[in-house]
Amino acid sequence: MARDEHVKFTLKFETTVETDSTQAPISQVLYTFHSVHHSMPKLEYSSSKMDMEKEIRKQVDDAIAKAKLDEASRALLMKVLEDATQDVVQRQAKMLVLFETPAGFTLFKVLDEGKLDKVEDLWKEFTTSDSARKVVELKAFNKFENTSDALSAATLIIDSKPSKGLRKFLQKHCEGETLVVADSKLGNAIKEKLLMRGLRNQLTELITGLGAQDLGPMSLGLSHSLSRYKLKFSPEKVDTMIIQDIGLLDDLDKELNTYAMRVREWYGWHFPELTKIVTDNIQYAKVVKMMGNRVNAVNLDFSKILSDEELETQLKEAAIISMGTEVSDLDLSNIRELCDQVLAISEYRAQLYDYLRSRMNTIAPNLTALVGELVGARLIAHGGSLLNLAKQPGSTIHILGAEKALFRALKTKHSTPKYGLIYHASLIGKASQKHKGKISHSLAAKTALAIRYDALGDAKLIKTEY
Repeated sequence: MARDEHVKFTLKFETTVETDSTQAPISQVLYTFHSVHHSMPKLEYSSSKMDMEKEIRKQVDDAIAKAKLDEASRALLMKVLEDATQDVVQRQAKMLVLFETPAGFTLFKVLDEGKLDKVEDLWKEFTTSDSARKVVELKAFNKFENTSDALSAATLIIDSKPSKGLRKFLQKHCEGETLVVADSKLGNAIKEKLLMRGLRNQLTELITGLGAQDLGPMSLGLSHSLSRYKLKFSPEKVDTMIIQDIGLLDDLDKELNTYAMRVREWYGWHFPELTKIVTDNIQYAKVVKMMGNRVNAVNLDFSKILSDEELETQLKEAAIISMGTEVSDLDLSNIRELCDQVLAISEYRAQLYDYLRSRMNTIAPNLTALVGELVGARLIAHGGSLLNLAKQPGSTIHILGAEKALFRALKTKHSTPKYGLIYHASLIGKASQKHKGKISHSLAAKTALAIRYDALGDAKLIKTEY
C-alpha cells in the first residue's frame, strides 16, 4: 500500500476519535498493518488471496491485542482495519471477465475473487444488483457501431477467433490480468460459467447506459442476422441444391413425356404412320414442327433430324399414302406451338442435367463415380441430406427407395425386395441376371463408404474407371 493511502486511513480514524490518548497505539497498529501488507507476496489466484486476507487479519489482531486500547477505540479500530483489509485484498485482484453482449464487449473487474471459491453460493451474490456490484464492477465497455459489426464479431466468436476490434479492446484494457471468458475452448471451469450466468442476470444494472429496453431489440436483431448468416453459409445446406435439382429433373421428365404423348396423339390424326417410323419423342417433335402438313414431306430434307436415310425414305413414302385426316392451318399452328414447348423443356432439362452433374462431381465425387450422378442424387434426396445418408449402413442403402415393398413383404410374409434405387446403377445394369444380387450387395457396401468419405472427408479419392 502506498504512503498516501496510509495517511488516508490514519486521517479517517483521527476524524472519528476525539481523544488523543490512543493515537500512539493506533499509529503502532496501523504501522503493523502496513508492514504486514508490504511483506505479503502478490499472488494470482483467489485461493491465495484468501490466505493473504487471513494472514493480514491474524497479524493485525495480534497487534491490536498488544496495544493498550479501550473498548470503544478497539471496536472503531477493528472496523477501520476491516475496511482497509478488504481494500487491500480487492486491490490485489487481477481477474477480469470478458462478457459478450448484443450491444458490445464488456470487461468486468472481479472485486472479491474469494467468493469464486464458494461455487455453490456464487449465484446468491447476483440475486440483486447491489450484491452483484460487490463482486464485480464495470471496467470498460466497447459498443458495436452497427448490426454488421455485431454480426462480424459474433461469427468470429463462434469459431473461437477474436475480432480485430476485440483484440484492440483487450490490448488497451488488459495488462497482465487473468482473463475469464465464456468460450469452453478458452476456459470452461464451473466457477467461470456460474460467474457468466450471474453477470447475464444483472447485465443492465452493471453497465451504465444500457437499459433492458435497448438490450432486447439488440439481442433480437443480432440473433436474426446470425441465424440468416449461418443458414446462408452453412456447409450442410449445400446438398439442398442437389435435392431440388433431381426433384425438378424428375418433374420435367414427367411433363416432357406427357407433352410428347399429346403431340403424337394430336398429330396422329393427320399422319398416324409417323408414330411407328420416328420413335424418339424429341425427333418426332422436330419433324412435326418442320413438316407441318404431311404433303410437304416430299420436298423437305430431314437429314439434320434423322441420321438414318432409310427412315427419311420411309417417312416420305408414308406421307404420300397416309390414311390420316386433313387438318386446318390453325390446327397445325397449335400443334407446332406444342412442339415448341416440348423442345424448350427438352433443352432446359439438358441444362439442368449438366448442372446436376457438376454439383454431384463437386459435393459427392466418389458416390458419383460408383453409381452415377442420377442415382447418387436420388439417394441423397431420399436420405434427406448427404450427412444423413452417411449415417446409414450399407444394408439400408441397398433397399433405399423400396420401403413400401419391404414393409408389405414383411406384413404378408413374402420375400423381401432385393434392390432399391441402387438397382439403376450402371454396374448392376451391365451384370447378368444371376450376378445382379451379389453385385448389388457389394456395391451398396462400397457406396456407404464412398458417401461417408464425401460427407466427412477432407480430400477427394482417386476416381477409378470400372
